Amino acid sequence: MDDIAAKQADREVRLPPEAISVLTQVREEITITEDLLPSTLSKGQIAPGTCAALTPHQAGRYVLQLNDIFRASHTMQDLTRVLLDGKQYYLVLVFGHRRHATVLHINNLVALGTASPTDQYDGLFWVRLRFGLTAEEAIELQFNENRHSVPPPHVEAKKAWGYYRYLQRGNPAVTHGEFARRIGRTTDWMRNTMRFCSLPQKIQGFVDGDNKYGAKLPYGVLLHLARLAEGMLELGLELPEEGQEYWLITAFTEQLDTVAFGKKVSNYLEDKRREQRGQLSLFDPSQTPSGQQRHMRGVVSKNLTHMMWVQNSWVDDVNRLVQGGAFGDHNPLDLLSGENPLSPGSPARVLAARLRQFEILLPIFASLARRDGLGSADELEAGIPLVAAMSAALEEILARQPVTRQEHASTPQQTLVPAE
Repeated sequence: MDDIAAKQADREVRLPPEAISVLTQVREEITITEDLLPSTLSKGQIAPGTCAALTPHQAGRYVLQLNDIFRASHTMQDLTRVLLDGKQYYLVLVFGHRRHATVLHINNLVALGTASPTDQYDGLFWVRLRFGLTAEEAIELQFNENRHSVPPPHVEAKKAWGYYRYLQRGNPAVTHGEFARRIGRTTDWMRNTMRFCSLPQKIQGFVDGDNKYGAKLPYGVLLHLARLAEGMLELGLELPEEGQEYWLITAFTEQLDTVAFGKKVSNYLEDKRREQRGQLSLFDPSQTPSGQQRHMRGVVSKNLTHMMWVQNSWVDDVNRLVQGGAFGDHNPLDLLSGENPLSPGSPARVLAARLRQFEILLPIFASLARRDGLGSADELEAGIPLVAAMSAALEEILARQPVTRQEHASTPQQTLVPAE
């Protein structure tokens, strides 16, 4: 393009909008409002846009930074070269995208003969040049400019997360508060951003309706879902992706708004905390047991003892049958032949389930025995790693065995979902 800088005041110029290069930025969608077209035609451009004026070397670095931050795929071919005082530059739009798009649109209308230039509108774009601006500086300017017209929160959150990760690679010590201040946001805003971006991509898609159900949910609902996942982890539990999807479908089918869904999440977490407190306090040696606790201890002890006796009896029965030749030359656990599929009720699978239960129960029994001064505490503790090793070995063997068609039909998939 022709040398245009000499005709204009320093740092602020008016030039054809085609001279401006538009790359990925914080705001994804640029819309032209109906009132902006006649306003621009009658009054001209009210405020200038801002561009990064870059030498070829600076432009190459800018593109690489932008691609890294936003996972874009721009190349130098996406940029338009211009001459400023006889030198090559690339002008990348930082903000003022809506004004730029409006000028381009009006120029197209003029070319089609459906609009005419006015005394106030000459078809040029008024822009302020910022020489040598880096991609980091441009992004921070965009975030601060967007405070006047905020993009969709989930879009801004994803862009902030991408920029934060980029900065953290260069400076792992950067805090959420420091980052929030750099882009003109609060620490609470940053906390919500981190929560949203902690959700799986599939779950994040619900905010756009990007799912097989066509369910579109508010950003605030997904923030509460992330809060639920955090709360579950604090309790030592997990809310897998399937469980998260269940919660969102519930919100959609029950038409829960952000407030109602937040209350549902809070109530559920409080129930879980109360449930866990009750379980932990049942055998808490630091507390003097009440009458109700003593009764519960008796019931639990009685049932645990009965369960252990039944399970041991079952194993003894299988062993006696083996010793008595009831299985002939066949392996009673169906483990020696990979050709024999294991049914859900096969001895091998039942034994594996019992071993998993022993893994949970042995530390409890050892703790109770230690508290009550029983000599069996050492033996119980010594058995914990042995049971864990046996359980892991059996699980590894079972993982290589074929599964019967019956098992596929009768064994439901285990998914963590909220209980009513």
